[in-house]
Amino acid sequence: MTLPDLGPRRILIIRLSALGDVVMASGLIRSLADRYPHAELSWLTEAPAAPLIRHNPRLTQVLIWPRSQWQQLWKARRWRELAHAVRRFRSELRACNFDLVLDAQGLLKSGVCAWLTGAPRRVSIMAREGSRLLVHEKILPPAAADDRISA
Repeated sequence: MTLPDLGPRRILIIRLSALGDVVMASGLIRSLADRYPHAELSWLTEAPAAPLIRHNPRLTQVLIWPRSQWQQLWKARRWRELAHAVRRFRSELRACNFDLVLDAQGLLKSGVCAWLTGAPRRVSIMAREGSRLLVHEKILPPAAADDRISA
């Protein structure tokens, strides 16, 4: 007897910044929970946006990208500490064993975070800035979508 495929067990949504965009992307939580009811959903964001989604009952966890810490280490030219901080963050992400990562931002910084997870399936919505090189799949709007939006 074969068990049915329930889809991914651990899903990470990445939307790091822009508070309004985090709010708009939060609709993904319900959509993914409905599509994959057995999956644990997590979200990766920057600290200022975390309070917007932290209390969503469908999320198992909210992870914080330590951007400000990394920037401080970069500005102070503390390269060794920065490298250690990046490796520690990568280890934390990989320990979560995400099956699917959805990069809802599509920027290089979010693509790098998706890549750091080591997830076997990384999908980007509207990948740009080189992030397309760090994911397995890209979701783009249909070519005619721009015509419908401007009409």
